[in-house]
Amino acid sequence: GQHRVAVLGQPARHLRGQGHVEARHLALAPDQRPPQTCTGRCGAGFSGGPPAAAEIRITPDGRFLYASERTSNTIAAFKVDGQSGALTAAGHFATETQPRGFNIDPRGQFLVAAGQKSNSATLYGIHPETGGLKELQRLPLGKNPNWVEIIDLP
Repeated sequence: GQHRVAVLGQPARHLRGQGHVEARHLALAPDQRPPQTCTGRCGAGFSGGPPAAAEIRITPDGRFLYASERTSNTIAAFKVDGQSGALTAAGHFATETQPRGFNIDPRGQFLVAAGQKSNSATLYGIHPETGGLKELQRLPLGKNPNWVEIIDLP
């Protein structure tokens, strides 16, 4: 199936992958075999059909990784170990219906998620210590939003 990949560190020290259909998160350091498969990918009480991952993002400082899951309408948060790249589940957060796209601002303080079926977007604050998401504002959008781009204006 399709996969999303994110890279941690400069130079690329750790890779993150997410299966589009399986919603499985993989972690691979250059010297690590086999890759770490992250547990807790969909959260407690997951139901409603097979998982359907859509997007994976990492905060600019590399401390937190977020992944959206469209069946449960959630965003999973993970703490990233800076040395090993290991992921630790930090929570699952309810979000827009079918969160197809989301993004993190360049300072790592906010996350915006667009709901492909809710036709809305929600702005979240990112807790700097835990990576938790706090809803700050919800806005209506046009039909079928599926991409979020954040630009930093001077």
